[in-house]
Amino acid sequence: MKNQLKKYGLILLMLLGIGQSYAQEECWLDDLAGIMQGSSHEPFRSFITNDDNGFIKFKELYDSVGANTIRNNSDILNLYARVPDAVKDKMSDFAGGQAVRFTRDFGNLLPSQSRNLDADFVDGWKRLDDLGVDDVARRNLENIVQSSIINKYAHNIASASQSRKGNFGEVGADLDLNIKGYESLQIRINNINAPGHNGIDGVYRAPDGSYIIVEAKYGSAKLESANPSTGLPRQMSDDWIERPGELANAIGNQQLAQTILNSDYKRVLARVAPDGTVTYRLIDEEGYVIMGGIGNFNP
Repeated sequence: MKNQLKKYGLILLMLLGIGQSYAQEECWLDDLAGIMQGSSHEPFRSFITNDDNGFIKFKELYDSVGANTIRNNSDILNLYARVPDAVKDKMSDFAGGQAVRFTRDFGNLLPSQSRNLDADFVDGWKRLDDLGVDDVARRNLENIVQSSIINKYAHNIASASQSRKGNFGEVGADLDLNIKGYESLQIRINNINAPGHNGIDGVYRAPDGSYIIVEAKYGSAKLESANPSTGLPRQMSDDWIERPGELANAIGNQQLAQTILNSDYKRVLARVAPDGTVTYRLIDEEGYVIMGGIGNFNP
């Protein structure tokens, strides 16, 4: 009730034309008065009118992103009005530039789509934005989902199950390569609890059209040795990669698999740290990591 009285009292001040003097010390209220009188802020006006805490939420957003951003980007306010409260809280933590980019990326969503955004999604997007990735990579929904997984599980992945560690490693490597312009040819993992699988982790087309075959490992996990009892070759050796159907099963395309096998593909180990950062080393045809400078791989 107190918030309602405050809200309606401030609206009355604005309607009576005396809000300007009150706003000499509270510029945000002066700007809000102008917004409420504008013609391009209908979703936001509806939000302010119907949300008991609308003034408080607006003030938090205003303080975070800055007056100039608020004044010059009506789409920010209209998107803010449509998203759930958890996303409003995240938007109120944005700097001005981030609010502009987030709105540019998602301001055209339908109202029903805006309401389906959640805090994890925003955290994933913000991580990509903080990394400075390009617009295409930052807007890619699969990238955002994978980025949110890194955000959500990085703090406790060290004590997680082997299955989760494996998926975390694959997600970290897949995301890193995609934001660097590589194209995943396998189905991308979008769940920390995705079913485990044996075989090739990732196959990628590089920006120059060449191919790399990647084994992702979390932490200090090692490549599997050959198994004499089963006849399974050493992991990531050519004999292991070129087993009948192995590559085709990984990417779901027999013709493309044969094209890759006939090419000068590279074998790569991607080692993923608990914070999601990735380092790479080349692997030789026998499945052993190449040491020294000759083994460096920088996607």
